[in-house]
Amino acid sequence: MTGIAFSHVKKLNDEYDALKIKLKNTCICPQVKIDAFEGGIFDVKKMLEHSIREALGMSFDPETRLALDVVSFNDHKDHLRDIPKRFIGETGLAFILKWIFDENDSGRAISIVTDDFLKNVGLSFDEAFNYAASNTNYNDIFYKDLDSVLSLFIGESSPLMIVTNSKRVYGSAYALNNKNIWKELAAELGGSDLYILPSSTQELLALSSHFVDDAAALENMVREVNETLEPDILLSNKVYYYSAEYDSITVCSVPGKALA
Repeated sequence: MTGIAFSHVKKLNDEYDALKIKLKNTCICPQVKIDAFEGGIFDVKKMLEHSIREALGMSFDPETRLALDVVSFNDHKDHLRDIPKRFIGETGLAFILKWIFDENDSGRAISIVTDDFLKNVGLSFDEAFNYAASNTNYNDIFYKDLDSVLSLFIGESSPLMIVTNSKRVYGSAYALNNKNIWKELAAELGGSDLYILPSSTQELLALSSHFVDDAAALENMVREVNETLEPDILLSNKVYYYSAEYDSITVCSVPGKALA
């Protein structure tokens, strides 16, 4: 270990103070949130030792460790300016890459992939993106109606469909990277177009256009729900539109109208 420094960490939807640990001969720089220190100096020492042990044992296999996440570029332009990304059509959304260092029952150690990180691991962005995309397995995506949940609260069946993956981790990126799922869902709903609601980075909600008279009301609903979300899983306040005819997803930029 070469040293420990205080750092103010800025993430997409969050920021906090942390102790950052610089290790020799590695690009890994584990950090521990300062507000997590509740047990005095002994607890701090234990947490730092645990972070270092985990960091030194982390895997660097891109075939298993790279994942896609999706973010609203328009909401995070400053933060994303120097982060490699791939835009999703005209939606204002963009794919970014995450490196999953470790994953277990107690949580996941994850880092946003930067240009410097790619240089350190010897990958181009396209190579890394292809690894991440291959990990968003189409067969792992599913959709189902919300009748069994929402009917308990609103007293009637719901036309909403949830679209995510089996782990419900980065489920929105899975769905947006595999366009066939939208064509399949639209066909199942009678060939209708779809409104797509960004429930979170973990899942999307889809609604047949036959049920929508005013897209502005949907956007208001999205904004209200987003106010209750943890910052790190908030995706977007926009509503999106899938055109079955053009097989494309666009943002609903005009209240009450879909952009086909």
